[in-house]
Amino acid sequence: MAETVGKRGAAVRTEPRGRVVEGLRTYRLIAAMWIRSTMAYRTSFALTTFGNFAMTALDFVAILLMFSRVDALGGWSLGEVALLYGLSGVSFGLADLAIGSMDRLGRRVRDGTLDTLLVRPAPVLAQVAADRFALRRLGRVVQGLLVLGYALVVLDVDWTAAKLLLMPVMLLGGAGIFAAVFVAAGAFQFVAQDASEVANAFTYGGTTMLQYPPTVFALDLVRGVTFLVPLAFVNWLPAVLRAGPALPAGPARLGGVHDTAGGRGLRGVGGAGVAGGTSFVPEHRELRELREMGGTGTTAGADTAGAGAGAFIELDGVEKVFDVRKKTGFLKRERRRVRAVDGLSFTVARGEMVGYIGPNGAGKSTTIKMLTGILTPSGGRLRVAGIDPSRERTRLAHRIGVVFGQRTTLWWDLPLIDSYRLMHRMYRIPDARYRENLDRCVELLRLGELLDVPVRQLSLGQRMRGDIAAALLHDPDVLYLDEPTIGLDVVSKAKVRGFLRDLNAERGTTVLLTTHDLQDIEQLCSRVMVIDHGRLMYDGPLAGLHEAGESERTLVVDLERELPPIEAPAPARVVRVEGPRQWLAFPASASAAGLVAAVAARYPLVDLSVREPDIESVIAKMYAERSSA
Repeated sequence: MAETVGKRGAAVRTEPRGRVVEGLRTYRLIAAMWIRSTMAYRTSFALTTFGNFAMTALDFVAILLMFSRVDALGGWSLGEVALLYGLSGVSFGLADLAIGSMDRLGRRVRDGTLDTLLVRPAPVLAQVAADRFALRRLGRVVQGLLVLGYALVVLDVDWTAAKLLLMPVMLLGGAGIFAAVFVAAGAFQFVAQDASEVANAFTYGGTTMLQYPPTVFALDLVRGVTFLVPLAFVNWLPAVLRAGPALPAGPARLGGVHDTAGGRGLRGVGGAGVAGGTSFVPEHRELRELREMGGTGTTAGADTAGAGAGAFIELDGVEKVFDVRKKTGFLKRERRRVRAVDGLSFTVARGEMVGYIGPNGAGKSTTIKMLTGILTPSGGRLRVAGIDPSRERTRLAHRIGVVFGQRTTLWWDLPLIDSYRLMHRMYRIPDARYRENLDRCVELLRLGELLDVPVRQLSLGQRMRGDIAAALLHDPDVLYLDEPTIGLDVVSKAKVRGFLRDLNAERGTTVLLTTHDLQDIEQLCSRVMVIDHGRLMYDGPLAGLHEAGESERTLVVDLERELPPIEAPAPARVVRVEGPRQWLAFPASASAAGLVAAVAARYPLVDLSVREPDIESVIAKMYAERSSA
């Protein structure tokens, strides 16, 4: 990949790396971190691995109990069934170890945490697959290998070079098939709730089915796992096919499947490693009879196989429309279109700090998701640093930082420092720059005592500080902040605000801030944009917003005793009285100092406080006025 040196001395990528190479690298980084975390508790790892071994071994114990009462199962001997069991167990165990975490994808889609993966400069599949990498699943692989070894000894295989080559091909090919089913099941979870249970029917249920001979199942079921979900190619077909006119071993029930597909078709798909006349299962009498009868029919075709001038962020008529389906009956669904963003246009210059506010459901999060490349606009034009986010999401990820508020970008069960180390490698941050940025964040955000604490044990305020640091380690050009001071105490809020001001002044970082805390806007942003129902309602200074919305602040006064309503200087007025406490409203654009001095001079005060106007009510009033106009 070509690289240039940016203004901060860090490598700036000008071309995307190969997806496969980058995916493998990301997978290795995340899996290695989970392995190190697991090995920190060796006793727990040993016990869980042994438990995994013992639980899976019970399946083969059930097979042994069956053979204690019968000599053959569906025409297959114990050694042949053990071969099927071993091939299936090892193949599934390898796939489960490598990509078994795909069953969590549906949960991530529902709770919104998938967004945190999409803003990283790495393939999402690799991140999901390596998440919570469970080394304990080796217990299943070891148990399958032991049964496979037993089967090969019992069958007394006449080893040849071709057979030696066939064994790893079968195991890796089977693991690949199961991995593909895991991925397909993960994709299905985007459109169906609780789809993980459906996925388990094809993964865990599929491997259980493959442990037994195909001849004990109904023909339609065997055809289904051969032609629809090709699990039969994991062990059934590769283990029994031979060169020449190929038919499955065992009774002729599976031969019906062969007659449907054609011998050449089965060899072409599942017998890549079976060429050369290799077979681990002795030829059954039914097979010899069918071969002699020439029952090897074939099926025809079975063998075929730049940003605007002065603008760093630019939106021009951007729209986002969602199709929402609502249940109206037992099998009926009503489809309606929801316009989350409606013709949004604005620009943000490099180095600006802009407040982006609005009521819940106004379209703020949808806008941020489009700016980060998570969502694709339904219409209009959008650019960030000259990049189309939806088309070049991974490239853009190197230049943006995101704090999602209630959804952490950190790894939940790992210590905080491990998340930072992963960010270091994933973003390819130069070592010196990483140490400098980390030390500064740790000092200013008071993270020193939290670095070795798992993220799940952090309080909301501590985690927010940790998320802010993670978003800044790679020196982003643009920083999107969603409620960055939520859960912080007064002192921590002041430190975070000061940190963001210094960051903007020293490095020219562009900041887009969404918050309901107007003090964040007042102390950080020179400009505020208000969005409601997907439309830009206001764009200008905060003082102008209060004037446009005619908002009011509230002075809450606690008196020594109950008194009549306070006679306040205009335009302040008493709006509520409850015993010794009174509420006085005054224009948000006016200073509270004069009002406080006037009240304190005439009335016996115990305590007082100033409450900022409710931004949602201000915006709702603005929207109502515009609608009526």
